[in-house]
Amino acid sequence: MILILRKKEWEILKILWKDRNQYTSSQEMAMLIGASDKTIRKYTNFLKSSLKGHGAEIQAKQGNGYQLVITQPVIFAEFRERETKKHADYKIATNVDDNFDRKKYIINKLFLESVILKRNEIEQDLHISSTVVFKLIADIRSLLAEYDISVVNTKKGLEIRGSELKQRQFLIDYFFSRKFNSSFMINLQNTVFDSSINLGEITVIVLDEIRNADLYVSDFVIENSIVHIALMVQRLRNGNTLMRHLLDDLDKQGKNYQVAKNIYDRLVRSFPDIRIPEVEAEYISIHLISRNNKKLSIKNTEVDKEIKTAINNFSELVNGRIQNDSILYKGLVDHFNQLLIRLQNQIEISNPVLRDVEKYYSEELAITKKSFQSIADILDYPINDNEWSYVTLHMIAAMERYSNSQKIRVLIMCATGVGSAQVMKNRLEREFGNALSISKVISYYELDKKVLNEVDLVISSINVDGLYLPVPVINVSVIINDSDIRNIKKFVNIKTDNKRKLSNSDHKYENIQNEYVFYNCFSEDRFIVTHKENINKEKMLSHMIALLEDNPQTNFNEMFLREIKIRETYGPIIFNNILAIPHPTKPLTKDEKIVVAIIKKGLYWDSENPNIRFIFLLSPSITNNKNMRQVSNSLAKIIENKSLEDELLNINNYNDFKNIMLKILSL
Repeated sequence: MILILRKKEWEILKILWKDRNQYTSSQEMAMLIGASDKTIRKYTNFLKSSLKGHGAEIQAKQGNGYQLVITQPVIFAEFRERETKKHADYKIATNVDDNFDRKKYIINKLFLESVILKRNEIEQDLHISSTVVFKLIADIRSLLAEYDISVVNTKKGLEIRGSELKQRQFLIDYFFSRKFNSSFMINLQNTVFDSSINLGEITVIVLDEIRNADLYVSDFVIENSIVHIALMVQRLRNGNTLMRHLLDDLDKQGKNYQVAKNIYDRLVRSFPDIRIPEVEAEYISIHLISRNNKKLSIKNTEVDKEIKTAINNFSELVNGRIQNDSILYKGLVDHFNQLLIRLQNQIEISNPVLRDVEKYYSEELAITKKSFQSIADILDYPINDNEWSYVTLHMIAAMERYSNSQKIRVLIMCATGVGSAQVMKNRLEREFGNALSISKVISYYELDKKVLNEVDLVISSINVDGLYLPVPVINVSVIINDSDIRNIKKFVNIKTDNKRKLSNSDHKYENIQNEYVFYNCFSEDRFIVTHKENINKEKMLSHMIALLEDNPQTNFNEMFLREIKIRETYGPIIFNNILAIPHPTKPLTKDEKIVVAIIKKGLYWDSENPNIRFIFLLSPSITNNKNMRQVSNSLAKIIENKSLEDELLNINNYNDFKNIMLKILSL
């Protein structure tokens, strides 16, 4: 799939297209995309070159920014339509939008597909810069160092060095341990597989034979093969045997079949209590065949398209937002390949999990049938419930992946990292098991950058206010009291809400960004509505400053007030005689925060401004203020729009304020 535009070029083009009737600054685009101003300028220049010959150009105007100019509407419309489809398909096919997926993609190529990678190929494949590639390789090297494995630069490209034993251990830990420890797989093992079926043991067998034969397949092919073998063993235990060959023209001298036969031989030794017919080796070999194999792939592009449509339909019906799950898409393409082979050869197999799917996932089974019925119609073969339940397993696993992706990754930190931390861990899992994933429990002295890169939140029994950390920190007592629970719940509600919104489609992109900005600047704890008269300005400001939580010094209130007065001498902080935006000359708090006061009866500021109705007290961060900049730029719209002014003055609660502010941010 050839993408003319890199990912950032595409994001820039979408912004410029939306605001094509006006200029957009690089700072505004940087804030929306989440990149530096310099990066935006660089990719905008790339975009200028990419648009040549496609019916549009970008005009730059100093002090205003960039504007998209359509010179040939028909040609540009065709170009934009092609790129829209390509980027949508690319996202589904690769799903490598974040660093975890990028690292996984590179590791998959190096280890499982044994590809010698060149850095420029990684840049092109993932549409990222050389700087990002360099950082990814550094992270992978750090990850592999624990296994005495290295990534070396050769004349050909990047290659792996290390013992085969260590490589296999790494692959099991990195690709499969987490997957098979998911609650869905654990539930499958507890309810369907008996205790003698060990997914870890099957993983070792499959991985050993694949590596021994230098057979190059992806991680999802290996995972599907492992689950298939476990289901096969259970099926045979239940007395359901395949009695006929699947393919008359199967190449039994080929590498796929030889690997499958070796796996089969080891399974026979590992499960001596059951008779495993040799025909099962053929079935295993089908699972090992790449979906790119033309002989066994679904040739009908209509079916491939219907799989994507069915996933979207299922996702909408269950509100699962699994439409961009690349593992699901690839797994279903492979599954329908194998299903088509079985249907063409009139092979019926029972599914040992059918009864459990009907019992525990009856709704998902019904939705699967409804969503995928069009594929059954295209294949022109009847599909029974044994087969539908296999498809349902793919959908259930995808739903769990989505659910787990929404969990907040937490690092627990205390003085020793031993007994007290375990008490904290147990309490948090009991209270927030569905929302938090405890990544690690450490002592204060084990804290390092690598650990922090892998979490969303630190929950600490040690006060670390004097230490800047790149992730939010919630200080708690060791026993985690009710007040601690409330603070954590507040963070969880905001974070999960943002994660849910960020997984929506691109047409909600701007609203998501605005909500993110709002949540990072405002809080109900820092919101005041008062009907009082004759309010003293100094007392009101002191009260508002007191609502800023992390006061670094005892005289913080006086210092903040002094800084506001100094700032007032530099230039106006009152606008249109109704809006006050006091703020210090320098940052005094770790995080960017805004305290809001809506004063129904007005406040006397000075003789020129006797009736201030709105105070937005800004407290910029000592590190980053990109959200506050967007808010402060938007506040001018209040005095420019009388109806907005009236709406703000008439509100009585925080939710109404939030709705109006989001509207202001979107203007």
